[in-house]
Amino acid sequence: MRHVMLVISIMLVSLTAVNAASLREVIRTCGEDGKKFCQGVGYGKPMQTCLSKNKASVTPKCKVLINRLDAGEKVTLF
Repeated sequence: MRHVMLVISIMLVSLTAVNAASLREVIRTCGEDGKKFCQGVGYGKPMQTCLSKNKASVTPKCKVLINRLDAGEKVTLF
């Protein structure tokens, strides 16, 4: 039983990781747009909100990522 619970836990963590953007991905994809459109805005949710408001002006790659985050995808540190 313990082994089954461990396997289920690992599977859930794996599924969560698949539906999450890494902080590195966010910075690499939207860093320049954040500097350009959201200067002085805090990190995390405030930055996501600002980028969402400026979605029409950000780069296409950043727009795709912001759409994923707006749809509920989480940001992880890894």
